[in-house]
Amino acid sequence: VREAIKTLNVMGYVDVQHGRGTFVVFPIKDSNGGMDVEQALKLNSLSDVMNARLVIECAVVEMAAELAKDEDLEEIERCINAMDASVGDMEAWYDADLLGFHVASAKATHNQTLVEVCKTLCRRVRDEHITLMTQALDHYTKDNCRRAVQAAKVVYQRIKAGDSKGASFSLRQHLSIVLDHEHVKKSDSFI
Repeated sequence: VREAIKTLNVMGYVDVQHGRGTFVVFPIKDSNGGMDVEQALKLNSLSDVMNARLVIECAVVEMAAELAKDEDLEEIERCINAMDASVGDMEAWYDADLLGFHVASAKATHNQTLVEVCKTLCRRVRDEHITLMTQALDHYTKDNCRRAVQAAKVVYQRIKAGDSKGASFSLRQHLSIVLDHEHVKKSDSFI
């Protein structure tokens, strides 16, 4: 029942007021009658969000490899350096990775819609799934962070070289660090 109320709350059908109760409300809809994107994302699993990121962000870095300017490359490199410098500080590292490197890569497309989509997906992972990734999946380790930094450096080099397919392939490897851990943990739970 708690999970159902939580889901209905996220969907905007009920308003949970601690100490007062749960009240039915009209759902939050966009102008076409559908659910707001950020509200809809709150209903998805980490696996769904990461797979969406895989599809979208691989296309984003391909575009970035074709359109990135010098200042875009400098920003991506600054974010990777921040990732590298913050290994050991989980909050700072996730900020440098999710809200830094990934968003900077999207900005290099010069397409504001892609930037906003990437920001939304990255914020979703940052705000909703960090606990799952660090505790249940054992994702946050210095070793994984170093692997992610190295993968990000390769993505950067391929964007800089204008290698769109190589950038996409390398980003897939970068994002697969989380997906691989999630898959392993799910497999372990069935044994």
